[in-house]
Amino acid sequence: MVSRSQAFTTSVWSQFLRSSVSPEMICHLAQEVSNVAEKSLYHQNPIGSSDRVQNLITADQHLDDKIPALDYYISSIVRQANIQVPILLTTLLYLSRLNSKLPLIANGVRYSPHRIFLACLIISEKFLDDSSLHNRDWALCSQFEKFTFSNQEVNIIEKQVLFLLEWNLNFHVSELEHHLKPFLVRIRDSTATLRSTSYGGNWEVSVKRKT
Repeated sequence: MVSRSQAFTTSVWSQFLRSSVSPEMICHLAQEVSNVAEKSLYHQNPIGSSDRVQNLITADQHLDDKIPALDYYISSIVRQANIQVPILLTTLLYLSRLNSKLPLIANGVRYSPHRIFLACLIISEKFLDDSSLHNRDWALCSQFEKFTFSNQEVNIIEKQVLFLLEWNLNFHVSELEHHLKPFLVRIRDSTATLRSTSYGGNWEVSVKRKT
């Protein structure tokens, strides 16, 4: 039998997955991408370095003045590709897995957050959507005035991230729920009031309907 709290959590979860991508989600994703990229700076003597990941290393440092802000970059691609919340949530999951892999092959060089984000997003969209975009479409979506990835570069960074993830893209819902927590709390607080009642010693959940 499903408890009230479990039913409420399921309701909030469903509501989140149906919601629109918010600026808060974009900012949270940008921060997570930055954390993954920055972490590699603190591992100067790794083992197991591989040529397969060289294109993830920032080859764009001489173009610093042309690189768009990460949150703007993410927001633009999400809008152009019409990315939905479940895909962004899965992107967070793959970023988390990648976070444990990058230090092993880092060489004291910053990893491009834009490349890391794009690769994880592409992989997430392909894994969840049978009618996913082609890499040539992603190359177009990622184009900015002076900053762009070619179709060949998109192919390469996708394969490199798949290699780092060991081609393991399967996950359990509980893994997604872990990444949902920052947003689940906000949704719960804005849509329901939890109060303790003495009747039967149970917790009563009073859900406010949105008008």
